[in-house]
Amino acid sequence: MITMTSWEKADALENRCLLFAKQMRAFVRSFPNHVISFHERDQVNRSSQSIGANYIEAREAVSKDDFLYRIKICRKEAKEAAYWIDCLFDQKPFCEMPVTFFLKKEIREIISVFSAIAITTEKRIKGKNGKSQMANGK
Repeated sequence: MITMTSWEKADALENRCLLFAKQMRAFVRSFPNHVISFHERDQVNRSSQSIGANYIEAREAVSKDDFLYRIKICRKEAKEAAYWIDCLFDQKPFCEMPVTFFLKKEIREIISVFSAIAITTEKRIKGKNGKSQMANGK
């Protein structure tokens, strides 16, 4: 069985976020402006692209609390992207397209990954300090 190092996992997640953003952008651009407005395109693209950008920031965090904070921002942006995907692509003809199913599944998985990272990191911080600094608003 092949296992990945933590750096390899982090690189894979970063690449996954980048690929998701590129796929989302290509999908949205494939529709004429009268089907999806500029504002809606902009919102879904910004939120999907900021997931990976914020993850890069998280990987460069200066402390575990900083890392946790930035991971939670990644999760928040992923949830926003999921919201826009649901708003825009929950109607015909979008909802019947295979790419829509893939993008919805992928964003849910990305949210789950960032949630798991946040939970694990929070447990590690609590275990080390006795209680979380994030819970205290610091």
